Amino acid sequence: MFGARSGNIITNHTSFKNLPPEVKEKKTLIDIISAGTRQIWNKKVPGTQMEKIQNIIQDKYGVKFENYWDFHEWSIKNYSQFWEEVWNFYEVICSKPYDQKLFTNEDGNELKVTFALMYEEVRLYLAAFKKNGLQKGDRVACYMSNRREAIYAMLAAASMGAMFGGPSPFYGTKGAVTILNIMKPKFLITVDRFQQNQNENNMLDRLPEIVNGVGCIEKVIIIPTNEKSKLKDISSLNN
Repeated sequence: MFGARSGNIITNHTSFKNLPPEVKEKKTLIDIISAGTRQIWNKKVPGTQMEKIQNIIQDKYGVKFENYWDFHEWSIKNYSQFWEEVWNFYEVICSKPYDQKLFTNEDGNELKVTFALMYEEVRLYLAAFKKNGLQKGDRVACYMSNRREAIYAMLAAASMGAMFGGPSPFYGTKGAVTILNIMKPKFLITVDRFQQNQNENNMLDRLPEIVNGVGCIEKVIIIPTNEKSKLKDISSLNN
């Protein structure tokens, strides 16, 4: 038995072998659903959150959504306006209105990332992963603060079928070692330092204990955030 749900309609067939010949000839599930199905439920649930957002957008932008897929298409073609309306609808409480900034760190540095730049960075990370022996099914551990490099690494790992995860950077070395030994990563990607509430956190000082405590790590990737970090001796790391 199989069933499929599209919008608020559920369709069902008892078995594929019992389908009419004209339905069996269809190539995809969508083709099958649209040919010779029996509708068993079509009750619309009124007043959903999504419907309320749809109505707001229709009134504000003068558009008309005949169905969910019209709404979906509009949302991906007008994503800035869509997420603005979602933000306003849920009355997000924040210190100031949002803007187009993606990342501003505590050092006061602002960075804007385009899709083109992100695609290129992910491509470079993927090439580096493969060159250094990462394969499908391997694990990449991320032990860093919220940074764009974490996103690049995650997308690169996912694109080749590797798994991605890791401990929070606020975990000390013992907590990080415990989690990493459970995860058993082949690669560890981290950052040299980060600031939180104006406190400096030196990640390089933690690495020897972490690498020595997690024997499966073959490669350590360090993201430098300042020139001083590049001068620090990390020859004690085996990876």
